[in-house]
Amino acid sequence: MCAIRLATKNDAKKIREIYTPYVTGTEFTFHFEVPSISFFEKKIVHAQQKHCWLVYELGNEILGYAYATEHRPKNAYQWVVESTIYLDVNHKSKGVGTALYKALLFALEEQGFCKVLAGLTVPNETSEKFHHKFGFKQFAQYTKIGFKNGKWHDVDWFELDIKQDNKLPKQLKSIREVVATKKWLDFIKELS
Repeated sequence: MCAIRLATKNDAKKIREIYTPYVTGTEFTFHFEVPSISFFEKKIVHAQQKHCWLVYELGNEILGYAYATEHRPKNAYQWVVESTIYLDVNHKSKGVGTALYKALLFALEEQGFCKVLAGLTVPNETSEKFHHKFGFKQFAQYTKIGFKNGKWHDVDWFELDIKQDNKLPKQLKSIREVVATKKWLDFIKELS
């Protein structure tokens, strides 16, 4: 049985393993070298302070992760997040990414965030289709913004409004508040 849960520092080693082939074999991330386990431990702890970092676990094996981070550090941007998702290369196209992203978007909406952004190095048809499936729309392109593997790469930016009305934003809830609710538990149970 699968479980989607908050990531912990103890997940950093497996998260690093999932991330490694994207660093070493693609331009989808602009890291040149695989970050340390300590890097991921700190990143997970930092993300959980305000945002959300989830893992998809089957048995005791993590098959993927998704998280949100702040878009920019100014107060007016606090209701906007950037999303990231990575899957174990052996578990793509098996529903793991869909379940993780559904859970992430649900959590972010419950926290009170209003907009989710995603930056995708292009071309990346699979990720573009994946984001379109959730209603993301491309709104910008950074041209020749990242140099990796001997050439310049563009990044397309996608956005999704998860708060559809024009009312004033609410005070944000912590992810710990959200995952303690029956609404979250019921939602996660439906995804399992």
